[in-house]
Amino acid sequence: MQGLEVRDLVLTVGADGSTKASIRLQRTKTRRHREWITDTPKSKTSKRTVPLPPWLAQRMHTYLNTVHPHVNTPTAVLWPRRHVVKPPLDCAAPLDLNGLQSKIIRPALEAVGLPASRPAQPATVNRDGTTTPAQAATKGVRLHDLRHTAAVLWLMAGVHLCR
Repeated sequence: MQGLEVRDLVLTVGADGSTKASIRLQRTKTRRHREWITDTPKSKTSKRTVPLPPWLAQRMHTYLNTVHPHVNTPTAVLWPRRHVVKPPLDCAAPLDLNGLQSKIIRPALEAVGLPASRPAQPATVNRDGTTTPAQAATKGVRLHDLRHTAAVLWLMAGVHLCR
């Protein structure tokens, strides 16, 4: 998701007004030392074009034409980073999935009593001189795990994922 740019969404509107769309997965973006680095996907098969269902194609068409501030800039990130304060969209940077994990997914999981993954934390000395002990990494639910959950639920409901 972080690597997607406006040019990767291919939209076609038919004579009857129906919208067809596909997403071209061509690159990845990762954050290193507070800077976004563009790279290639892990394998040759990771580069692919994924067709979108008609309902999602229509929503993506609406999103680009009514919400996205840089629809005419092909290299603009498709999902701009959102800020709590103004400006609401930062088109210079993609949506930071690490922030999504720490600020939304992890608190939601903990609120319903599910384990959330956390990185290891070193011991720290607080301002008042007390020490917060080191914490080992915790394995719990991650954003990536939701892909697997969704796939299993679709299969159980009779949806065929392979064509």
